[in-house]
Amino acid sequence: MNLTEAHKNYCQNRALGKSQYESMLIAYPQRKKWKRNSIDCAAAKLEAKAKIKQRIEELRKPAEDVLEANRTKIIQKLVDIGLTEKKVPTTTVTALTKLIDKILPTKNDNKNENTNKTFEDFLGLLK
Repeated sequence: MNLTEAHKNYCQNRALGKSQYESMLIAYPQRKKWKRNSIDCAAAKLEAKAKIKQRIEELRKPAEDVLEANRTKIIQKLVDIGLTEKKVPTTTVTALTKLIDKILPTKNDNKNENTNKTFEDFLGLLK
C-alpha cells in the first residue's frame, strides 16, 4: 500500500497530536457531512493499517527525541538550583517543576505542540 496525499496528511496531523477524528476531517474534508461515528470508524480502520501506524511513529520519533532532550535540561537545571549556595526563589523552582509536567509532555502524551521550543524559551516563561 502506497500512502496517498490524504494518508500523509492524516499521519502528519496525528503526529502533531490531533485526534483521529480531527485528523480524518483535515485529511478528508469531504467527510464533514458524515456522522461522527462513521468518521471515527473510518479513522480507526485507517490507523489499524501497518503503513499508517509506521508513518505516524516515524513522524513522532524526532519530536520525542527533542522532548526528551529538553526534559533532561530542565531536570539538570533543577539539580543545579538544588546544589547552589545562592537562595533561589521558590517560585522559580516550582515553575521549573511544573514545566516538566505540563509544558514538556511525556513520550506517551501526544502533546507535541512545544517540540520546536528551546530550553531557553521555557526559561523565558519564568521571567
